[in-house]
Amino acid sequence: MEIKLLNTNDILYYQDKILKLLDECIINTYTKPATNSYLKEKLYSLIENTTKKKAYIFAAIQEQQLFGFLWSYVVTTPFEPHFHIAYLAVMPEKHNRGIGRLLLAAAEKQAIELGIFEVELIVSNYNLSAAEFYKKYNYRTDRLIMNKILKTM
Repeated sequence: MEIKLLNTNDILYYQDKILKLLDECIINTYTKPATNSYLKEKLYSLIENTTKKKAYIFAAIQEQQLFGFLWSYVVTTPFEPHFHIAYLAVMPEKHNRGIGRLLLAAAEKQAIELGIFEVELIVSNYNLSAAEFYKKYNYRTDRLIMNKILKTM
């Protein structure tokens, strides 16, 4: 399994798998699938930010097949910048084979190369298995994101 930093051409080549994995992330976060228009909008954002060197997209590739991806970028804060992992997903048939760990390690290495020494991410309450995964690699809860539904549909 090779972990590769994708460029725009790679993203276009693997776009169907990336969209599938992105939808998997949305389902794990919000418990329902995203609309096709939302996913396409995210893909365009991914391409645009990769072109501008504002996003770092890592993929787990074997025999020209994409089995996992990680979307990350630098976040400025009032203090030190953080390296933010926006999405990490592995094809279900490849779960528990170390692919997520390899993608995470690649992102952490990229952060260090950029001189950034803190990686952050958000895990939904609905995705406790992801929280356990990150805890295995010494991630901890730092802040809580709270919300309130003001109106039901």
